[in-house]
Amino acid sequence: MDTEQQIVQELYSIGMTDSEIAFEVDSTQPTINRIRNGASKSCDSDLYRALFLLRKKVVRRSVKKAA
Repeated sequence: MDTEQQIVQELYSIGMTDSEIAFEVDSTQPTINRIRNGASKSCDSDLYRALFLLRKKVVRRSVKKAA
């Protein structure tokens, strides 16, 4: 299972900003930034689930564009 930091890094690497990620998962930009930079070692399960589902949605969208 990927960590929240790995998920945020993946979303960031495909072009999403911390602010965009935060908006999509109903969080704040500073929280996402702390997760991405490793300053926050964990997040609550609701945020982790939201990040996981966002990555799934974004990856699915990327695959459809490539096809």
